[in-house]
Amino acid sequence: MSARGLCVNEPLRQERITALGTEADAIRERVLPIVEGVKERLREKALLWETKRCTSCHNGKKKKLTCAACGGVGKHETFAFNLASGRQLADVLYNGLRLPHRSRDGHTTTDEEALKSLLSYDKSGFVVQALRFTKLSTMREIYERLAPAPDGRVRTVLNPVGTYTGRCSSSEAFYVPHSTNLQNLPAQAALRDALYRVREVCVPFHGHTFVYADLSQAEARVAAVLSDDWALLERWQDPAWDLHRWTASAIFCKPEVAITDAERFLGKKCRHALNYGMGYNKFWRTVNDEADVTGVSLSQGEAKRIRTAYHALHPNLDGVWWNRVQATLDKEERITASHCGWSCSFWPRRDESGTVDAESLRAAIAWEPQHTIVHHLNEGLLRLFESEAAWGGEVLLQGHDSVLLSVPSKRTQGAVEAAKAALERPLCVRGYTFTIPVETFVSETSWADLRRVV
Repeated sequence: MSARGLCVNEPLRQERITALGTEADAIRERVLPIVEGVKERLREKALLWETKRCTSCHNGKKKKLTCAACGGVGKHETFAFNLASGRQLADVLYNGLRLPHRSRDGHTTTDEEALKSLLSYDKSGFVVQALRFTKLSTMREIYERLAPAPDGRVRTVLNPVGTYTGRCSSSEAFYVPHSTNLQNLPAQAALRDALYRVREVCVPFHGHTFVYADLSQAEARVAAVLSDDWALLERWQDPAWDLHRWTASAIFCKPEVAITDAERFLGKKCRHALNYGMGYNKFWRTVNDEADVTGVSLSQGEAKRIRTAYHALHPNLDGVWWNRVQATLDKEERITASHCGWSCSFWPRRDESGTVDAESLRAAIAWEPQHTIVHHLNEGLLRLFESEAAWGGEVLLQGHDSVLLSVPSKRTQGAVEAAKAALERPLCVRGYTFTIPVETFVSETSWADLRRVV
C-alpha cells in the first residue's frame, strides 16, 4: 500500500490552495476595521502596524514634496496584523476586545477550543473570522502535504506496530518522498464547505474505480457483547433498525419519528465517546470542538444530562464490563482479546491511594473492542491482498474501520463482492458469534464522491 499510493488531481489541488489563500486575504481585510477600532487598547501596536519610510526622501519635510518615489507621502503605516500569530491574536482578543481570558496549563491560549468558547461573548464578529481563518490555514496545510511525486501519486508509510491497538499508523517519512498521513484527511468538514473537500483531489487511476468498504458500527457491537447487552444485540438483527435514532430517542425522551438530525448526531456521538468512560465535561468539549463543522453544540448541563441518560440506557457498561477491566488492572494482569487471544500489558498510573487513574482505565477499556475490530479488519485486508489476481484490483489503503481498493471499472462488481466476502465474516467475542455488516461504496471520480451500492 505504501508503494502504490493514491493518484492526485494536481490542477484541482493547486486550484484549492489558491482559493484558500484568496479567502484568507479577504478575512484579513474584513478584520482590519475591527482591529483599528480597538487600536488604542492594544499593548503591542508595533506588531500590528508596520511603519514604512521612503528610502529616497527619508520623510524629509522639503524633500518629500518633490519625491517621485513616494509621491510626497514620506512615511506611512501598513496594517501588518497576522491572524496566524498567537501573540497578536491574544492582544486583540484579550486587550483590544476585552474578551474573557483563556489559558491552558497556566499559559495564555488562542487555540481553536479557546476561540469557540469566546463566540458567545464577541459582538464584533472578530472571533468568527479568526475561526474561519484557522480552518482555512489547516486545510491549506493538508492540501500542501498532498503534493504528488513525479509519477502523480502521494504515498503514506503504514506502520503495522504504530498503535497499541494493532491498527496501522499512517505518516510521513523522510525515506519515502511525497508521503503524508492519509488516514486523517477530513470527511465531516467537507460537508460544510466545498473548499474542505480534500479527498476530492484523490482520484482513481485512469480507467479504474474506487471501491470503499466500511465495517458498520463495528466497535459498538463488540462493546455490547463485552457489556452483556443482549437486548441491544437483538435489535441489530433487524437490518433496517437505526441505532443512533433509537439512542437519541432514549436520551431525549422523544419518539424516534420526532428526533431531529442534530439529536441523532448526538445519539451517535455519545455512543462513540461514552462507551469508553469519557466524563461529561470532556464530552461537552468534544462536541463543541466540532460545532463549526457539525452545527451542533451543547451546554455543560446538557452534556451531563445526556451522559446520565446514556448510562441509564446501558447500565452494564460500568456495572459489568468496566468493573471487569478495573479488576484486571488492579491485579496487574494482561488484558486479553477473547476473539483471538492477543493480549496487551497495561502499566497504569496510580494516585496516592493506589487507585488506577482515569486515563489509564479508559485506555484499557477501549483496547479490546478497538483491537478486536482492527484484528478482524487486518485479516480481511490480507485476504483481499492475497486474492487480488482473482478480483482484478489493488488494495490501496487501510482506514480506521475500512479499506480502499482500486479496480478496473469493468470489474467493479467483482471487487465489491470480494470486499464483502473478505470482511463480512463471523466473529466470536466471549463466546457470542455475530457478523459485522460491511457497507460498500464506489466512485469513478474521486474519494470524496462515493456512492453506496450495498
